[in-house]
Amino acid sequence: MQLIIRISGFLLLAVLLSTCSSSHNLFSNGTVRLLQQNASLSEVPIHVDKGLIFIEVYIGGEPYNFLFDSGAPMVISSALAKELELPSLSNANIRDSQGSRKRLNYVRMPDFVLGDRSFSGLSAIAADLSASPILHCMKLDGIIGANAMQFQYWDFNMRDSILRVSSDKEHWSNRKKYVLPFKMKSSRTPLVQLNINDTEVKEVTFDTGSSGIFSLPKRMTTAFLPKNASFYSRGYLSAGLFGSAQDTAYEYEMRFVFPDTTYRFPVEQEHSKDGKLLGMGFLRHFHVYLDFQNQEILLEPLQVGPEPKAFSLAPFLRDDAIIVGLVNSLMPPEYQDIEVGDTISALNGSPVPLPASKEDFCQVLEAMKADCADLLIKDKGLVHICRKAIPGH
Repeated sequence: MQLIIRISGFLLLAVLLSTCSSSHNLFSNGTVRLLQQNASLSEVPIHVDKGLIFIEVYIGGEPYNFLFDSGAPMVISSALAKELELPSLSNANIRDSQGSRKRLNYVRMPDFVLGDRSFSGLSAIAADLSASPILHCMKLDGIIGANAMQFQYWDFNMRDSILRVSSDKEHWSNRKKYVLPFKMKSSRTPLVQLNINDTEVKEVTFDTGSSGIFSLPKRMTTAFLPKNASFYSRGYLSAGLFGSAQDTAYEYEMRFVFPDTTYRFPVEQEHSKDGKLLGMGFLRHFHVYLDFQNQEILLEPLQVGPEPKAFSLAPFLRDDAIIVGLVNSLMPPEYQDIEVGDTISALNGSPVPLPASKEDFCQVLEAMKADCADLLIKDKGLVHICRKAIPGH
């Protein structure tokens, strides 16, 4: 599972990598049944938050909150798996983005309804989706992963509030589209090849569970110097499923070259991460069509507005305290002494509890959805920050 969420400039990355040799067979299984005859197309209402797509899935007639994530296999919260008494199929060591490992169970998903079709016989990973504070705040019950997507056609764009799932492509438009062939991981996650700055970059994870634009590991190039970056961030840039580690990331403008046109987008280079991800920050510029049968992703260009603005810092929950978890190059000169690890004592005049719980952290994140915020930083005084446009976005 790959999940990146930009929250006020904060990135969350949770990666599940199975070491189980039978995962290919587990994620091959599944069937889809139409609940209404001749209903080849279903339009499913979606909720877009933090640049990501959330949908209601019905299990036993009850609604549950799932993330639409092509970078992951099916995932169900361990709490819901226990409540539904789902049988374990096997277990494996799962590694998150920070390198931490835990042994988790594969389970058989219960039948679930999405739109007017029922999905049966799918395998899923049962995971604690509240272990990470940010995941906890999302109130996720599970993830619609690529092993469910493989059985249907899907299309969406971020201007609509509809996700379309169908058993054929008859409703797809005939307008110009860019074609990205892909191969699949054992989890059925698509891996695409992109032309970046006239260089072919292979096995890029096509990740609708990422709100980032495009990220590359530092090892891929030494040609970019921090002094030439358009933007930087440092701190707890990512949070794995089992924990977090500090990192530094720089953004550089690069060219995405398609057969007859070129797009310029910022590309993020994280120093200690090894993944290559194409996320919703890029895909928001297109109507996206997913064709698992022919292993193609089609991108139809859209006219979209500017990227959302970001704060110069973001909170983080560590050791029962809410701290400054991230700072970036948007930080005003008068606040350059603010550092990762500084304790946030108050937000908009309201004291921040100490010790702080995950729910306290969720309330802080909710309060920082506004355009400006006043933070009282222990030993450093009051900081007034407002959202600004990120250079190059």
